[in-house]
Amino acid sequence: PAIPVRQLNWRRGYNPWGQRNRVNGGYAHFFGQRGYIDGSLSVHTFHRLVPPDEYFEDHPEYFSLIDGERQHDHGQLCLSNPDVAAAAAKTVAATLERVPASQQMRRYMVGVSQMDWLGDCQCENCLAVIEELGTYGGLQLQFVNRVAALIREDYPWATLTTLAYRQSKEPPTGEIQAADNVAVRFCTDFDASFTWP
Repeated sequence: PAIPVRQLNWRRGYNPWGQRNRVNGGYAHFFGQRGYIDGSLSVHTFHRLVPPDEYFEDHPEYFSLIDGERQHDHGQLCLSNPDVAAAAAKTVAATLERVPASQQMRRYMVGVSQMDWLGDCQCENCLAVIEELGTYGGLQLQFVNRVAALIREDYPWATLTTLAYRQSKEPPTGEIQAADNVAVRFCTDFDASFTWP
């Protein structure tokens, strides 16, 4: 099918079943499988892209405004701040610089997604974007698109992935689409029934 990455987070599903069904994401390379993707940074990456230890003291405005106070502990990033996108793009670029030329022939994926908790920014600008685009997912996609635009020229072989997960699971209702170097990964963890296939 026209789905470039097929991934299961279940090690027993990789070999030989995974080879027969062309699973090619996640840990598949540990089992000798090769294909479209050999990605990096995976998921829940906001604090790896913009590390609080490095940025919070000088730039608390890069992090969530929660109940009138900037915080990073169980907070996200301030996604409406363009300087945050630039800081994240700098880390993504440093990651992509280490990718061997042999892996640049395929679309290499780098994760740009929220931490695995809530703590969304409540600043006026973030709330205005949510109002305009209809959901937190719209705000997050706008942020990821900004990062993608900053790395596009130097790394045309890279795709940024983001999660439709928890607070970003609802798709935007406003005028926005994922950039052509952005892929959205739908995650069914929350509100999913694990008793049904």
